[in-house]
Amino acid sequence: MKKENVNEIEVKEVEVINAEMMQEEIDRKTAELEKCLKVLEFKKELSKNRKTFIQTLDQLQNAEDCLAQEPGFDSEQYKMKFVEAGYRENEVFSLGNRDIIMEFIQFIRVRIHRKIEEIETQLIG
Repeated sequence: MKKENVNEIEVKEVEVINAEMMQEEIDRKTAELEKCLKVLEFKKELSKNRKTFIQTLDQLQNAEDCLAQEPGFDSEQYKMKFVEAGYRENEVFSLGNRDIIMEFIQFIRVRIHRKIEEIETQLIG
């Protein structure tokens, strides 16, 4: 009888040890999955930003094409406005010079291309 009690105790101890080991494995896998989910969410946000930048590049290209066809000093279709931040966004000043606007567009396009490259590097890595 004593030997059976000892065997039962040993079996229960083994079951407890196995359960603890399984729980540790589950916890480790859960932590790995949570880490992967954080990386995925980060990359999802990067992808969204990349898409926004690409759409902006298209809009800038369209604006530049229109500006290139306009004659004269000031643009009839485009102005760059500087406004005060806030609810009403009061205009501080604006620029209508076609050449300055085109230079600004070209500058911004280069910066956006660089940012897209950075994002793509992060997405691949």
